[in-house]
Amino acid sequence: MFRCIVRKVYVVTFRGRLKDHRPSKFVVVADGTKEAIKMAWEHGGSEFQALFDRTTAQAQEMKEGALRVL
Repeated sequence: MFRCIVRKVYVVTFRGRLKDHRPSKFVVVADGTKEAIKMAWEHGGSEFQALFDRTTAQAQEMKEGALRVL
């Protein structure tokens, strides 16, 4: 028997704590938005976490074949 694993591609955006910081974006493959935000936050590292705010994180699912982040 084959077991299907459904995963989606998300773009996770974090806003900076200071007004002069631009948003930081991650492309993440995950099962859901909460998992995508958690994975991006953990991989950002301590310096990233000091500059960005986790509570402002948003994850948007990318449509198949439309993976383009500027």
